[in-house]
Amino acid sequence: MFLVLAFLMGNSESLRSGTYHPPAKMDIEQLQHVRKEHARSVNDFGKDLLLTTDKPGSNTFISPLSVYDALSIVAFGAANRTLDQFKHIFHLDTSNSAEDLVTVAGLLTTAKQRENTPPLFTEANSIWLSNTLSVNPDFLANADRAFDATAKKLNFGSPQAAQTINKWVDTQTHGMIKNIIDSLSADIRAVIVNTIYFKMDWQSKFDAMKTNDGFFKLFNSGRVKVKMMNQEGQMEYIRNDKMSAVVLPFENPFANMLIVLPKDDTEEALRHCAESILSNDAFSAFVQSKKRLLVNLSLPRFSLECSYELNDILKSMGLQDAFTEDAQFPGISTERLAIDAVIHKTKLEVTENGVAAAAATAIMMRVMGFVDEPKIPTYFTVDRPFITALFDSRTNQVFFSGIIRSVSSGETNGHTEL
Repeated sequence: MFLVLAFLMGNSESLRSGTYHPPAKMDIEQLQHVRKEHARSVNDFGKDLLLTTDKPGSNTFISPLSVYDALSIVAFGAANRTLDQFKHIFHLDTSNSAEDLVTVAGLLTTAKQRENTPPLFTEANSIWLSNTLSVNPDFLANADRAFDATAKKLNFGSPQAAQTINKWVDTQTHGMIKNIIDSLSADIRAVIVNTIYFKMDWQSKFDAMKTNDGFFKLFNSGRVKVKMMNQEGQMEYIRNDKMSAVVLPFENPFANMLIVLPKDDTEEALRHCAESILSNDAFSAFVQSKKRLLVNLSLPRFSLECSYELNDILKSMGLQDAFTEDAQFPGISTERLAIDAVIHKTKLEVTENGVAAAAATAIMMRVMGFVDEPKIPTYFTVDRPFITALFDSRTNQVFFSGIIRSVSSGETNGHTEL
């Protein structure tokens, strides 16, 4: 990934005086290669995150990109073994430096800012700092230029501090994500927040007059009543000996929703399908195998919300030192900091008109020492647990993914045991 970056930058230095500076020119072909390699890192991280987070009997819906980008900002200030562990969970070569992470993020952000095409989703980043924390100005400059992350000082001792951060998240997600933070303890010195908001109409909307009552089957032999949306037409369809799937485009054809049904209606088959298709190379090969067929599609209208504390999940993936007394973040501050908590919330709404999805990731950092096509249509009826992903067809980067075991029409369906 970063060997390409060095070639892209030529002999110019992307980091001067410790901070990122955007290049005057970008080669489109080489930039697209960097984007695809970045998508590879995000997707492979996302597969690990989804499968480690997922629990049998529960819905799981995450935004790998939101968690990845929030962690990337923190990684800008990491060093030594702490940085190596970030690179490990990101599936990056150990030779890459924190400066490489900054440069790639900066290139992608600069490219977005210079493009004339409408974005598939909106992303925002912010850094909230305790009034008492002395921060490395290079860290703030890099976060601003590489992720357009605004930094603000707050009195963390005030009960209004958490409300201020929550209000910012609520605004960025258009009211879909609320109360990402309950409170801030006395040892918290910084909060890094990422939000992603997606809202787009289907390219081919469902006719609400054709929506009818139906049932969604559960693994425990039960079922729940749902509103089932229906349409028939030419669609991108995938089938192999283990699963079938449809790829549904939105009004911006680069945005797509993948829905995968395992051939066997079992928990084991659902997990196996997720494991076999969600790594970057497997995902790209899977979606490229699609064919246009006449499909009779039935899809539930539903909404769900999920909330996670990712500390133990990230530790099990290999990011361990960052949460302990061994954490090294000298690039952020001269104070000894460690990650206190990584909170991730998502919401998904699927209707006849389209899809809305939002995510927020908040990373709280504490100061250490204080505390620890046939004539007959192919039928694709989504009336049982399935796998889903929202992705960019240009790079196949997944920005939301999920394993859905139960749905309810028009009501929230949180991460609860079924």
